[in-house]
This record gives sequence, structure tokens and C-alpha cells, in this order.
Amino acid sequence: MDQKQIEEIVRSVMASMGQTAPAPSEAKCT
Repeated sequence: MDQKQIEEIVRSVMASMGQTAPAPSEAKCT
């Protein structure tokens, strides 16, 4: 997968959990 696709998925998951700005560390762990 492309890194940008991963970031978009992480953002949409975080948004659905009520968070609009995921931390870079969380994005890497996910």
C-alpha cells in the first residue's frame, strides 16, 4: 500500500472515533 493511502485510512478511522488530527506516532503504530 502507498503511504498516502495508509494516512488517509488512519485519518478516516480516527475521524470515526471522534478524532480529527491523529498523531504521527499513532499513524506509524497503526
